Amino acid sequence: MHHNVGLVAQVSETRVAPEREREGDQWPRGITVALGLAGAIGVILITVSGVAVGPTGPTGSFVDRTILAVTPKGTAATVLGAIAMTVGLTLVLGAWLVLGLLFALAFLLFKALLALALVYFILSLVAPDAARKMRGFVVGPPAL
Repeated sequence: MHHNVGLVAQVSETRVAPEREREGDQWPRGITVALGLAGAIGVILITVSGVAVGPTGPTGSFVDRTILAVTPKGTAATVLGAIAMTVGLTLVLGAWLVLGLLFALAFLLFKALLALALVYFILSLVAPDAARKMRGFVVGPPAL
């Protein structure tokens, strides 16, 4: 008979948090909302530029009269239009660029899945038995 005399075990009651994915594998929280908001503000500024510099027609609507009443005239309208267009295009194109960079990895994964689907489709046309075996290997045998 063996006795562990004098050994004391100390048990820690701290909980282990679930292992998080690496920070590089995740998009920053709320980035799509922020980029969408930046793009929307950019489009609004482009519209303001068009109202400030572009031609206006005599629609006579309440919205038309209200917007034309608050829009500056002359050189101030030209300056406002140029600044609003520059900032608006910068916001919209910048949001597109950042989203494009974020979607680049997702697009590569999509292309890989598309290639696998194409291989499986061609295999199912050329050798249906092999495709059936491959499907059985991946998803398991069919349920009865």
